[in-house]
Amino acid sequence: MMMRGLDSEGNVFLKKLSETEYSNVIHLFDYLKVSEAEFRFLDINPLNKTKILLTLGPKGCKIIANNREKHILTMPLKEIESNGSGDMFLAGFAYGLLNGCDEETAAKIGNYCGGLAVRAVGVPKLSKKEIEIIKEMAKNVI
Repeated sequence: MMMRGLDSEGNVFLKKLSETEYSNVIHLFDYLKVSEAEFRFLDINPLNKTKILLTLGPKGCKIIANNREKHILTMPLKEIESNGSGDMFLAGFAYGLLNGCDEETAAKIGNYCGGLAVRAVGVPKLSKKEIEIIKEMAKNVI
């Protein structure tokens, strides 16, 4: 939401990162998750500290840092509704990091979680099996 704004009619629009209240503190972030559309509005160099998590929908994601990109593939799923998939990706990524995973494994968990969000309209409901898969992914490098 940091790169989004609302016009007077309530329409959402993207704005340049330099035009947000975060422009002076972005260098303090470890990670910044952006969609492909938001990526085009990144106009601030985060001083090579902040790593960019670029979500690519059915193509997975990229971790971008120090002028290097690591593409993490995912298994594309039938998409019904994409709202919330970025939030689910970020939740999965954070879960991975908080459980001691390296960035690539955390991104794989994020991709899996983001994929779960696109299967239906509304808030995703995870089954016990899906939760167990996430836990196993955090334990093992897949």
